[in-house]
Amino acid sequence: MPFILIGFVLVGTALLVSLSGGGIGTDTSTNTTLSTGSSKGLSAKTLRFKDQIQAEMEKQNVPTSWLGVLLAHVEVETHGNAEKYPDIFQASESVKGANVTNALTTEQSIHYGVLAFKNQLASVKSITGHDPSPTNEGDVNITSVLYNAPAFGPWLKKNHGGQWSVEANNDFYKNVLPSYGAGSGDSNYWKKILQYYDPSTGQSVTASTVTVSGESESYFNTVIAEAKKYEGNPYVWGGSNPTTGFDCSGLVQWCFKKAGITLPRTSQQQWSDVTEISESQAKAGDLVFFEGTDNQGGMTHVGIYLGNGKMSNAEKSGVKVANLSAWQKLYKTHFGKIKGAN
Repeated sequence: MPFILIGFVLVGTALLVSLSGGGIGTDTSTNTTLSTGSSKGLSAKTLRFKDQIQAEMEKQNVPTSWLGVLLAHVEVETHGNAEKYPDIFQASESVKGANVTNALTTEQSIHYGVLAFKNQLASVKSITGHDPSPTNEGDVNITSVLYNAPAFGPWLKKNHGGQWSVEANNDFYKNVLPSYGAGSGDSNYWKKILQYYDPSTGQSVTASTVTVSGESESYFNTVIAEAKKYEGNPYVWGGSNPTTGFDCSGLVQWCFKKAGITLPRTSQQQWSDVTEISESQAKAGDLVFFEGTDNQGGMTHVGIYLGNGKMSNAEKSGVKVANLSAWQKLYKTHFGKIKGAN
């Protein structure tokens, strides 16, 4: 059960969440794979709150790509047993002083749990100097320690340059945390989270595929985990790799190459290399193309379809997850299935 330190003052039991948008969920089986990280071994009691937690994340503008991490915290804290522990996140101490009682309802727990985690992700950015990613194990592990002890953040930045390591974690729990009267704490809390969340591949440890809309795409997790690495990076016309930066087709080509799929370089060439499908047939892992976004003619923009009306793409404002509806109002839209990818 976590506790929280505000600055260096022990306040009590605490929580977790993040900073931008996007991400998709999948089925609700025990091994549920998310777009940029996976949940493994989660109980049915925890998974029943998946949609409710995701909705709250969207409401608070928290990237749903972190959903698996939040589900892991629920599993570690209460195993989703809301009947016995309505405060499934054990979030009551994180809202001390707010206009709620410490005996949080499950709905309140989800609200304040997401809010606290959102603040933690902001702290990770301050600590490390980069936007936190759910596929960066160091970032995930830092959020796990912050869940228990926010004082870890400034200490890690000052003494270890903001870099996660097992040695830094153990040093903090053994030599620093007890000096605040908080006891020794649980130095293995980060390991417990990783029992239910795998940040390395975006896949569950018991399967090599991701289930989306009832179908499997063996390449999808690899592609989307790679695209996620560059979210927020600026658009670079003609860019085709992380060194030069990316334009739309360069990002698509690079990400699919990481999954062992070779695509041509330009959006028009990529369009010629896919099988056209209807929007109703499209599922995560397909490509979405747009006509007339500039004066070149043909298919002038491409993105990776995520399902649920979203795509990952490199557009003029940078690499991001975007809503298709805004693009569809302006440009003729087409969907394509990669030949031989399934």
